[in-house]
Amino acid sequence: NLQKCKQFAYGFAEEVRKLDFGAVTPGYDFMKTLREGIESILPSNAHEIAENRLYVSVTNTKNGENHLVSNFASREDLIKVLLASSFVPVYAGIKPVEYKGEKWVDGGLTNGLPILPIGRTVTISPFSGRLDICPQDKGRVDLYVKFAKQDIMVS
Repeated sequence: NLQKCKQFAYGFAEEVRKLDFGAVTPGYDFMKTLREGIESILPSNAHEIAENRLYVSVTNTKNGENHLVSNFASREDLIKVLLASSFVPVYAGIKPVEYKGEKWVDGGLTNGLPILPIGRTVTISPFSGRLDICPQDKGRVDLYVKFAKQDIMVS
């Protein structure tokens, strides 16, 4: 339920903020805590509910390619993909998430705003740029930088 998700997210953030060096505090296992939270929230048939409805962006560490995953053979596969999409190297840990025999990290490193192959994707970002929903900063010049396939305004 949504309330349980909110409680976990706030509690997780509060726990990390209390650590001397945040998520990179020696001995703290960011991914273990995240996994426990995901496992406690997702129903047993989450992978069936998410099938071809949820698209998760991940980056293959071997070739640096972005992949959108929307097919999940099991609940465990869904959890691994969600963990991979949350894995920012160093911040979340040192060892990337293993899924289907390959190592994966956050898809935002290679494609910050993936556009789905069908339908219309509403793009949302905390950074000003050419997006549907974002801050409307007025820069001195009309200058954009492309980062992870996202145009971000330099202001």
